[in-house]
Amino acid sequence: MTSKNHNDKKNFNYTITTNLPKLGTIKNEWDLKKQYYSSHTDPQIEADVLATEKALKNFAKKWRSKKFTTDVRLLKQALTESEVMSGNPTFRRPMRYFSLVNALNTADSVAEKQISLIGNRLRKASDQVLFFTLELGKIPKAEQKNLISHPDLTHFRYYLEQLFASAKYHLTEDQEKIISLKSRQSYGRWVDMTDKIISQRHIVWKSKKVALPEAIEMVNLQTFANKPKLWGIIVDQLEQISEIAEH
Repeated sequence: MTSKNHNDKKNFNYTITTNLPKLGTIKNEWDLKKQYYSSHTDPQIEADVLATEKALKNFAKKWRSKKFTTDVRLLKQALTESEVMSGNPTFRRPMRYFSLVNALNTADSVAEKQISLIGNRLRKASDQVLFFTLELGKIPKAEQKNLISHPDLTHFRYYLEQLFASAKYHLTEDQEKIISLKSRQSYGRWVDMTDKIISQRHIVWKSKKVALPEAIEMVNLQTFANKPKLWGIIVDQLEQISEIAEH
């Protein structure tokens, strides 16, 4: 009886290399024309605002007079239509576009004006559907529990839970409209003013003039030793505007 030695080993050679492929040109500027509108005067902006106003008006006209809080079938239909509206990107596209333009250039007076004008139009349009959540909030607590556990409303369970929990803070429809109006004129404008002040501030870092918002984003990119140095310069600038921002 003879035996044979079989050598099935195969040689495997691997050479470590650090030669990574060169990266192409990386875009570091927002392409608003591709994602939003071609310009401030793009006709699609007005078309989108009108579409939003029409959708909100139609929703209010359809559901204000219906007893959707006492009929699960109607409630599910109303909630579904409301969700579709909330998820429609067209509704927010005009305001988002001008907000991004304003973030890139706080001196763009046209963008700032459009934010105010379009925001006012959309606020008035949104006021027409305030009744919907207010009516849902009036549902008796015993019935609220039934709706939350109803199999046909499983998709809306979390939404209903949150709405019912906050219903105790609801005001009348007219009062809610006043809050909606005043919140934009007070808090909203304070935020806009503070953002504008910050965006116009600059620091000098490594002999280069850097806008304050950009400098804040740069902190995490610095070495361990440089992080506190850069942050200290940023804080100095923020302290100079703190009193204005507080008032």
